[in-house]
Amino acid sequence: MEFRHLFSAAPATPPIARADLLPDLALTSGGGFRLRNLPHVLPANLRYLAGAFGLFLLPALGALRGRLIAAALAPYALTAVPFFSCWGHGDARYQVGVVLALLMLTAAGTSSWCATLASPTLRSRTRLTLIALTVLAVVVAPAVFPFQEQRRPLEVAAGAGAALVGVAALVPVAAPAAAAIGPLVPALAFAGVGLTRMMRGTGARDPFQSAQVARARDTLESVLPPGALVFTTPALGRPAENITYYAHAEAHYDGETALLNSSNLEAARRWQASGRRVFLLRPGDTPRLPGLTEVARRSGPQLYDWFVDPSRTPEAVLFEVGTLPKR
Repeated sequence: MEFRHLFSAAPATPPIARADLLPDLALTSGGGFRLRNLPHVLPANLRYLAGAFGLFLLPALGALRGRLIAAALAPYALTAVPFFSCWGHGDARYQVGVVLALLMLTAAGTSSWCATLASPTLRSRTRLTLIALTVLAVVVAPAVFPFQEQRRPLEVAAGAGAALVGVAALVPVAAPAAAAIGPLVPALAFAGVGLTRMMRGTGARDPFQSAQVARARDTLESVLPPGALVFTTPALGRPAENITYYAHAEAHYDGETALLNSSNLEAARRWQASGRRVFLLRPGDTPRLPGLTEVARRSGPQLYDWFVDPSRTPEAVLFEVGTLPKR
């Protein structure tokens, strides 16, 4: 409800299936809760989780054998994935709660697995079998899970650490130390990989810093008057949040107004009725429809001046919406 002030004086309006200001343009955000979205959004969300956690999904699922942790975390995780897969598109932000649950399950599961491999009560044949399974899982993981450069070293470090404590537990003189260190192996692996990345890092900052933000603010405010309303799309990156935060304008994504049972068109009418102007920020291949006036275009690195990500689109265009009839 963070943008309900757009409709503070609006009477109750019936739900609107399509909330585009430009009906010829496909929605790239929103879409509402619909069961028909499940078949194509659920696989996208599962691919994201598989790419983020990879091999660590196995110990995370194994941790569900513990009744208390399963009761605490499983209900939300098992419900949230299909629930948020009924929205119009897959989005990693919707999976934050699931990721937090999986992080805790991963920590518990990997620690439990390493402790099992180092347990002094485990028979040698069983220990060797589990060590072999651990090594095999690490080797075949890239063929099973989507590759992620940041995750792979963690898989190797944690898997190698688990196998080493298992081997150490086979040696009588080293068995007590292995049993003590075993549960700590995942933490040591993660800390080791993290410290290595820190030491090997260049220390370079992202090129988009305060000077670039100031330039983008000045550039946008040269074409957007104070109090302007901008409708845009996540296909350009995340321009709405930045425009709203840094400029004297307000920006929202297509489909947001539909969640309030209103429409972009109704919001634009009310904005214009208050004496303020309405704009559209779109990819460069957007057709110029009646009622729209092209204000400016940007391409390449110049897109940063509009808080647009050049990797998302080669060009963006800013339109102003002409005066809309009351109905």
